[in-house]
Amino acid sequence: MAIPRYTPPVATELLSPSAEWAADPSGIGMAAQSRAERWTSRIRVNRRAAQLVIDLASVVTIVLTFAYRFFPAEVMFHVVFVLLTVQAFLFGLRATLLRIAIVSIPLLVYANARIFGLSEPRFDLSEWPLMFVIAVLVAWMADRVDTTAKRYASLFRQASERLLTVEEDERRRIALELHDGVGQVLTAMTLTLDAADSSLGAKAAGQRIGSARRMAETALAEVRHLAIACARPGSKSGA
Repeated sequence: MAIPRYTPPVATELLSPSAEWAADPSGIGMAAQSRAERWTSRIRVNRRAAQLVIDLASVVTIVLTFAYRFFPAEVMFHVVFVLLTVQAFLFGLRATLLRIAIVSIPLLVYANARIFGLSEPRFDLSEWPLMFVIAVLVAWMADRVDTTAKRYASLFRQASERLLTVEEDERRRIALELHDGVGQVLTAMTLTLDAADSSLGAKAAGQRIGSARRMAETALAEVRHLAIACARPGSKSGA
C-alpha cells in the first residue's frame, strides 16, 4: 500500500511573509497619508530649497513694503507673519527664532522711519509681540509633534525587527524539528525497506515492510503535529 505524500499547506503560508510586508518592510507605508501630509513630507525632504523660497518671499515682501506702496504696510507685514508661521510649522523653533530676530529689524526700522530719515507712514507695533508669540508656539508644537512621530517610528521599527527575528527563529526551529524528527524516521524507513528488499524470506520481508509502514505513519503524524502547531494562534518558538 503506497503512502500518499503529505504537504502541510498551513505551515507554508505561515512561514512565507505576506505580500504587503514584503513590499513595505518598514511598515511606514501601511498607513494611508492625506494629500496635505504628503506635501508636508516632500517639503521637509527638500528642506533647504523650501526655506530658501520662503525666505526670498519674505525679503521681497519687505523690500516692496519699503520701496512701493501698492498695499498698506500692515497688509504687507501680515504677509510676512503668515510666511513666518508657515516657516514655524515646517521647520521648528530654532529656524523660527532666527527669522523672528531678522524680521524684527525691518519692523523696527519701519515703525521708527522718521528717526532714520524715511518718510514712511505711521506704523503700530502693539500687536506684533503677540504675533511673534503665536509663531513661537506654532514652532514649539511642530517640534513636539515631530519628536513624537520620530519616537513612535523608532518604536515601530524596533518592533518590526523583533518580529522578523521571531519569524527567523521559528523557521530555524521548524527546520531543526524536520531534520531531527521526520528526517531520521524517513532515513530509518529507507534502510528498513532496503533490508526488506534484500530479505530472502517472505515472512521477514513482510515484517520489515510493516515496520517501515509504522515509521511512515510516525513521520506523517509528526508532520501533521508540526503543521497544527504552526497554525495555532499565538504559537511560540519551542512550544
